[in-house]
Parts: sequence; structure tokens; C-alpha cells
Amino acid sequence: MKTKKAESIFTIVVSLIAVIAIFVVIIVGIRSKNAGNSNDSAEEVTKTETGEFTRVDIRLINSNIEILDSDDSSIKIVYFEQGNNTYTYSAKDGFIELTEKARPTFFSCSGWNLEPKTAKLYLPIGWVGILKVETVTGWLELNNRTGLKQLSMNTITGKIALTNTNVDEYIDLEVITGSITISDVKANQYIKMETTTGAIKLTNIEALTGITAETTTGNITAVIKGVKEDFNIEMAALTGSVYLNGVKVSKEFTSYSGDKKISLETTTGSVKLDFAE
Repeated sequence: MKTKKAESIFTIVVSLIAVIAIFVVIIVGIRSKNAGNSNDSAEEVTKTETGEFTRVDIRLINSNIEILDSDDSSIKIVYFEQGNNTYTYSAKDGFIELTEKARPTFFSCSGWNLEPKTAKLYLPIGWVGILKVETVTGWLELNNRTGLKQLSMNTITGKIALTNTNVDEYIDLEVITGSITISDVKANQYIKMETTTGAIKLTNIEALTGITAETTTGNITAVIKGVKEDFNIEMAALTGSVYLNGVKVSKEFTSYSGDKKISLETTTGSVKLDFAE
């Protein structure tokens, strides 16, 4: 595996532009608030659905999103409508979708706060389906969940925390500026994690086909269930060190001996991989 310096530099530039844009939005929003903008209020909204639903997509702008257990067989979403932003909600054909859009453009500045509200998604225990949650500014968190078919979680500025979760197919996690932390997680296909500026930490992770973790600026620490001989391993750190089972190895380490794949790569930071049987 070869680290691509040009691609890393490009990624850093893009991420910095994104972060600067977010700060501009927040600063202008604060000025609008100080000027007495009445659109800064947030109204709590609850959507409750019963019936057979196999997919839930939530896309918010300035909100944390927490996934919790429902008290019954219903699916419930509690969120906050902010400023002049528009919200589209649909629940039909087995698909629940909630989308927030800024009006008239992404840089409208309405509905932005330094402290994002926390939206909550309540799913029945053991719900089997596809779950996708996205936010621009805010953290995403899911704990103690089995039965999901696919899981995707994405935020631009925030963090992702995932614990004690089993997914039938794959897990895809992505952050631009922020960390990813997962523990006691299993996927029957693959687990993919990517952040530009932030650390990635994996503890007691199992994926039947492969695990991929990549960051530009940050450390990667991974404890994987299994033994080294079961995996094709690729690790790289352009600026930093690489460790395998506590032993320092080359900055671009490869080992091919199994059917499963582990790929861990950082540009600025260290990579540490340990196996736990």
C-alpha cells in the first residue's frame, strides 16, 4: 500500500475549506441573533409511525442525532425545526425519510446555533432494516443495537460513537472534522471508517470480510477480534509510527496470510493494531 501525498494534501485543503465555511455560517448566524433575528427559535416536532418500515433516512443540518430503543413497536423521530430551514418528511412504501434544507441556500445562516439541538430516533428493539443518519454540525450516537441490515452515519463537524452493535451487512462511518469511536461492534460483511481531521479508535471489532479505517490527521488505534494469520494487513503512516501487537514495524507495513482484510492508514499520526482472540 502506498500513501498518496498529493491526494492527502488535496483532502486537507478541501476539509479546511469546509470548516472555514461552517465557521463563517456560525459567525454570521450569531450576528443575526444578536441583531434580534426572530428566526433563531427552534420548535420541537415529533413524528410517530406504526407499520412495516424497512428503511429510515434522516438528514439534518445543525443537530446531534441519538438512536434509542422505542417503548413499543412504533418508530418515533423527535427533532427541532429551526429558523427558515425547510423540512421534508415522508413515510410510505416501507421508507421513512426526514430531510432538512437551509433556505434559500446553505449559507442562509438561519437556524444555526453554537450548541446544536439533539434529535432522537426511537426504533423498536431488534428492528431489522437499513438506517442512514446524516448531519452537518453535530454528533451521532448509537448503542446496544442488533438486527440492522445496513448502517451509515455521516457528519461534517462532530463525532461518531458506536457501541455494542451487530449489523447483518455493512457499516459505513464518515466524518470530516471529528473522531470515530466504536467498540464491541460486528458486521457480517465489512466496516469502513473515514475522517479527515480526527482520531479513529476501534475496540473488540469483528467484520467477516474486512475493516478499513483512514484519517489524514489523527491516530488510529484498533483492537480486532481474531488472529493475525486470518488477515491480509495493510498499514501506513506518513508522519508517525506503526505498531503491530505492540511491536514497532515499518511505516508501510503489509502482511498477506488470510481471507479477511484490514487496512489502516493515516498521514499525520500513528497506527496501532492489536489482535484479541
